[in-house]
Amino acid sequence: MNQLVRVLKIIFVVLLFTTPILSQNTRFNNNMFLEVFGNGGAYSLNYDRVVFDDISIRLGASLIKSEDELVKAFPIIVNYRIYLDNNYFEVGVGTTVFTLPLNFGDFGSSNAEGALLTSVISYCFQSAFGINGRIALTPFYYDNKFIPFGGFSIGYSF
Repeated sequence: MNQLVRVLKIIFVVLLFTTPILSQNTRFNNNMFLEVFGNGGAYSLNYDRVVFDDISIRLGASLIKSEDELVKAFPIIVNYRIYLDNNYFEVGVGTTVFTLPLNFGDFGSSNAEGALLTSVISYCFQSAFGINGRIALTPFYYDNKFIPFGGFSIGYSF
């Protein structure tokens, strides 16, 4: 977990210093990105679409083979954006629909199907060339427990 925190800090610093170089006041309405950790668990492929000025909807999918079973996760999130030129902070809430098995380490594990309540607080940069990246806190609420989590992503905006 300490290594994850170090990696997230390094990515945040890189994004913070490269954002002014890559930005040119260009906003994109569509994002496709690969998120590592985050709302989909280990990883997820995502599509995010701005539906109103500051509101976007995100859909994602993750498939992982675990022993003899296929773990499936599908994050569905509604986000509110606070723009800083074409970069933005994002706050969202949603659900991650999942199937078998879940393992949250010290927080517990179980075989289940259903949905987790999830949220996101992130900083996202979008370059004028369409490259996007973000670093995020993505906690879950499951089985009456709050589970802190986070992730980062890289993708393409259009």
